[in-house]
Amino acid sequence: MKDKVEIRNNYLWPSNDIACWKYLNKRLNTPKMVANHCKNKRTIIQAGGNAGLYVNSYSKMFETVYTFEPDLLNFYCLAHNTKKNVIKFQCCLGDYSPTYVSLGKNESNIKKPNTGGFYVKGTGKIPCLPLDFFNFNNVDCLHLDIEGYELPALKGSVKTITKHLPIIALEINGLNDNYGYSSDDIFLFLDKLNYKKISYADDDIIFQHTI
Repeated sequence: MKDKVEIRNNYLWPSNDIACWKYLNKRLNTPKMVANHCKNKRTIIQAGGNAGLYVNSYSKMFETVYTFEPDLLNFYCLAHNTKKNVIKFQCCLGDYSPTYVSLGKNESNIKKPNTGGFYVKGTGKIPCLPLDFFNFNNVDCLHLDIEGYELPALKGSVKTITKHLPIIALEINGLNDNYGYSSDDIFLFLDKLNYKKISYADDDIIFQHTI
């Protein structure tokens, strides 16, 4: 594993990555923009964790961070880069049909490898579980950046959401089409839970419970 990573600005990072590092470093303020909407900063649940750039930022603002990252190399870096108040899971978040999945990878430009482009693809060996199975406490924020799999993950998080009413931040970038649902379906699902869009954090949309 060590031959596949390098140090970048004090972060252990996949050495073959170009696109993800550049993308995240242009949006380093995203975690703060999300956290500013949280009245309390006890617990945040974040997925996917990637190599830990956003996760590390959240760990400085929240008492506890639970993060989910299924890719082995990213998880290796994530474990190295994050603090003691970060609890890490090498699995995916999904709906109420627990299963094992494999990962595909979005490479929009073959000359710019992207270790942030992994997505759920078919069956495999990686656990895919509903968030509600974990029964987390004091959840103040839920931030999902999981390459189009946001709606299944939200469906598996309904009990957590309705119990804690966290701020929800989502990357909605059109990749949801790969799973047969539209961006409007996400808005409709959240609307039924009385969540409305209130702001943006760079490319992510922030939702808040309104009743």
